Amino acid sequence: MDKLKEIIQYAEDITLLYVEDDEDARHELSGLLGIFFKKIIVAKNGKEGMECFKNSDIDLVISDITMPVMNGLEMMHHLKSQGKEFKAIFITASSGKDILLDSIELNIDGYILKPISQVQLITVLSKIINIIHSEKVKQNFDAQLQIELKKQKATIEKQSNTLDFLQNSFYGHLKSTIKIYQSTYQIKS
Repeated sequence: MDKLKEIIQYAEDITLLYVEDDEDARHELSGLLGIFFKKIIVAKNGKEGMECFKNSDIDLVISDITMPVMNGLEMMHHLKSQGKEFKAIFITASSGKDILLDSIELNIDGYILKPISQVQLITVLSKIINIIHSEKVKQNFDAQLQIELKKQKATIEKQSNTLDFLQNSFYGHLKSTIKIYQSTYQIKS
């Protein structure tokens, strides 16, 4: 039960692209995924998935492999070549060696066999969502660190400028005092 709560909590700010050609499977799984993800974009094939990906900031792609128009492997190859960072899970009825090797080559993060069991789905989602969440936390930390470093740098620059000003003022005042002292006591330098 804790795993479910964690998945739901971490998935709140994750945008999911779900690509599936089978209408019944798409409807059923997108309903289930809707429990976890607030932002789900659904596509019917790889070509549609590519268009959706291009127009959105996607964190996770869950895709069937065998689809008309463009299959999941082709789509994933195109998406990965765009240089955007995202995680990917394949859902398929096939467990063939070639598909597994292609998935490995594409650095696919998870693999779920059909028919989908809830235990398998939750296990894979938990792993991937935790990774995405950790990466987002790190990015936020890095961004906050950069902001803080800029503030500290600005503070140090301001303090340095103030110190320079005070130093110059002190030396200027010291020179004036020496001149006054010299002229009062008529000391020649």
